[in-house]
Amino acid sequence: GNSKISELESYILNGSNDFDNNNTNLHDVLTNEDLSLRIIQRYTMAVLYYSFNGHNWNNCQSLRNFYVQDSPSDCVDKNNNDATAVRFLSSDHECTWYGVSCDIITAKSDSNRTDHFVYSSIKGISWPENNLKGPIPVEINTLTSLESLELTENHITGMIPFDAISDLDNIEILKLGNNQMNGNATSFCNGTGENFKEFEADCSSSTSAVVCPCCTTCL
Repeated sequence: GNSKISELESYILNGSNDFDNNNTNLHDVLTNEDLSLRIIQRYTMAVLYYSFNGHNWNNCQSLRNFYVQDSPSDCVDKNNNDATAVRFLSSDHECTWYGVSCDIITAKSDSNRTDHFVYSSIKGISWPENNLKGPIPVEINTLTSLESLELTENHITGMIPFDAISDLDNIEILKLGNNQMNGNATSFCNGTGENFKEFEADCSSSTSAVVCPCCTTCL
């Protein structure tokens, strides 16, 4: 019922500890499609944050931090004259978090719903030069509406998950240059990659870690 949805929203979407997993049937709660999509999307963004060592980011690290640190980094929108931005893992809608862009969030007419329940698909992620470390998680493939992923000038490692990225039917901008990733994009280029507007990777020579015959820019 609505009370269960409110509890779930408080626990997962707002980060409250009031929700009791043992007394609430998740199958019963997740009957609203928008809410289910919100939970998957918000979970995926948290996975990306922790996969990329978000507690060490240069900008907009979460204040919900299990790691000891002297002080949190600044949180400004570098694409908007350093205006104040929203930190990751805050109780705000994930579409408002730093470097994330979505469809326009619109209110629902149902009086039992609030904007926090509204699902708005993530279209773009832009975290260049933000001290990201670690691999790109395969969970990226759950962001099915993603059109642009910009992760240049970081310290991302591991194999580029081309299979997961291939699941993103709408992606047309992929910027992965100046990182420490590796991989062969040949098969990818024969499918998803051939339709990219921009595809950037570290593929500038025959000895580069990334083989990318369809990249528009090789660094």
